[in-house]
Amino acid sequence: MSKITLYSDANFAGKKVELTSACDYTGKFGMNDNVSSIKVEGEPWAVYEHAYYKGAKHILKPGDYKIWTDWGGANDQISSVKPAPSITLYADASFAGKKLQLTSACGFLGDYGMNDKVSSIKVTGGDWIVYDDAYYKGASHTLAPGDYAMWTDWGGKNDKMSSVKPA
Repeated sequence: MSKITLYSDANFAGKKVELTSACDYTGKFGMNDNVSSIKVEGEPWAVYEHAYYKGAKHILKPGDYKIWTDWGGANDQISSVKPAPSITLYADASFAGKKLQLTSACGFLGDYGMNDKVSSIKVTGGDWIVYDDAYYKGASHTLAPGDYAMWTDWGGKNDKMSSVKPA
């Protein structure tokens, strides 16, 4: 399960709020513009400067962010959070072999040694479009969040994927 924990003070001190789903306004929990440290577990999360997913956005991978500078933001400037669009590509069926996790578009999977080498996929935090050819060309398939243990699960072809992007 993916989770983000927001703290009002640096070094995981002060008021604490744990979330496992999107929150369009952290003020609901008394945390609007009052976040100084964050813990992310499971999958990446997107944090936003303003309510309703507006303003500057930062993608935080799983880990501990003891102070706002650790995520490149500003102190007390988080007003909404949600699971980040994330796709994990695996070279072998059943989520085995080399893996690549992405939180943004990739026009050519060969840049990561995964061109035409994807046999299974895990999608979290939003829909993704996968393409047979580089730079979003060729046959495409839109994948909703879920586990695709084999290429037949998404209607694709084995080892025939060259680019991906969030829908």
